[in-house]
Amino acid sequence: MKVSIASRGRKLDPFVRRWIEGRIDAVLGRMSDRIDRVDLVLSEDRGSVGRCRASIEPLGLPPVVAVQARVGILAAVSYAIDGAAAQVERSIRRDLAGRAVEALA
Repeated sequence: MKVSIASRGRKLDPFVRRWIEGRIDAVLGRMSDRIDRVDLVLSEDRGSVGRCRASIEPLGLPPVVAVQARVGILAAVSYAIDGAAAQVERSIRRDLAGRAVEALA
């Protein structure tokens, strides 16, 4: 699973980068063999509103994108990763169920 983290507007603090990488591993670690890439684009507006666009590309399935805006960049990242991960998990389960039905036919 390849991970790309880009920050628009300001340099990403090393602590924040490590926290994000740990969050990605905690949420997507069990599915990492089924995921090709994870791309995050972070930005912060005036007033400390953090925005995160998380794009996850499962192997052999369409990419999943989640966008979140929250007070604080870490909250935005957490919500975006959680939302995208839930969608990816549903996609993988549907794909596996479809393959099982095809195998029975």
